[in-house]
Amino acid sequence: MLERLKEFPKDRLLLLITIICLLSFILISILIFQPIEQSLKSSTGYGIIEFEFAWNSGMVDKIFKAWGQKGMKMEAQAIWWDFLFIPSYGFFIFGAILLVSRRLKGRIQNIGLAL
Repeated sequence: MLERLKEFPKDRLLLLITIICLLSFILISILIFQPIEQSLKSSTGYGIIEFEFAWNSGMVDKIFKAWGQKGMKMEAQAIWWDFLFIPSYGFFIFGAILLVSRRLKGRIQNIGLAL
């Protein structure tokens, strides 16, 4: 199975997919997540990061109350964008590792291919 990754997909296609994923990762971060984070944080003091690291239901309730309906809708929008964002950075990392691994030799190449 790992041997097949040395040739498939072809370098040109892999590079194209990796670049598209990198661009979508960057654009979603800048155009979607950053404005949502800034809006929530500036108006309520709590952003998406604070919500993701809320350590108990009391803290979550406090954040949701501060956000109100508008903030909750913004958070829901961010969650929908996550369905594109997560594969974008995952495939970007996979593509970058595979492109570098193909240029290596021996055991170190096998480590990269296994990742």
